[in-house]
Amino acid sequence: MTTQTQNLSELVAENVRALMARTKTKQSGLADVLHMTQGAVSKKVNGDRPFSPAARGAWEETDDVA
Repeated sequence: MTTQTQNLSELVAENVRALMARTKTKQSGLADVLHMTQGAVSKKVNGDRPFSPAARGAWEETDDVA
């Protein structure tokens, strides 16, 4: 991963954590919305794995994040 891509990935993870805090969304709830396991979401939220554009879009399209 290039430095620029890594910085973008860290920024996305930071924003997801902030949005989860504001909406009181748990990792398990986000996992349901994104159709992935809680463990996969944890790795993304912690910056170990990047969020794909498809995953970001899936969350933006739903009102059912809680």
